[in-house]
Amino acid sequence: MERNQMLFVIGISMATVATICNIIAFGLPSWIYTYDRFSTIGIEKAGLWTFCLDTFHDDRYNYNDGIPMYGCKWIYSQYLKEIRWTVLNPAFYIAVQIMATVNLILSLIGLIGLYIICFVRKNNCPLILGIVTMFFCTILGFCEIILYAMRVTDDEYYKVPNVHVKHLGAGWGMAVVAAIVSGMALGALTASYLSVRKERREFKKQQSMDMLGASY
Repeated sequence: MERNQMLFVIGISMATVATICNIIAFGLPSWIYTYDRFSTIGIEKAGLWTFCLDTFHDDRYNYNDGIPMYGCKWIYSQYLKEIRWTVLNPAFYIAVQIMATVNLILSLIGLIGLYIICFVRKNNCPLILGIVTMFFCTILGFCEIILYAMRVTDDEYYKVPNVHVKHLGAGWGMAVVAAIVSGMALGALTASYLSVRKERREFKKQQSMDMLGASY
């Protein structure tokens, strides 16, 4: 196997792994866990789109007519409308949701483009598309995990009764893996593209020399 082919195989494999990790992270309701050692908690865990409540209540506000809230719900469900913007989904959380959504869409587009190369080898456009999308996926991936880690563990977020301990979960971990592997895919695909261009330049140079020699 030639060097550029080997690099392409590595790149498309890494891009596939990154896309799968992005899909898993996108749906997992476990980006953060919260708990209290001494009493019932309130917000058990949360993903980008799902929040799991366990006897959630807040004496400062009359959420749900004072009745404790339970269960795992979609963030935009009617059940969570009273605490959606005041507690669960502030501006930074929306920013992370948007970045994760764009990241997932780009990774899927790039992966489709890379697999097209397997059938249309003479066209470099899908490879360039894959490189560009992996570049933005890497940037977006690291931005979303850093922003989430910095803000969601801050004392100001989830500042409600019975929530005293917070730690990042499997969903966030999968997003970290996706960002790292996207960077690896970007490196391999870029090296593959540069290797192909170098081979083509050398081939054209050799052709020119052969034609020049034949003319004499």
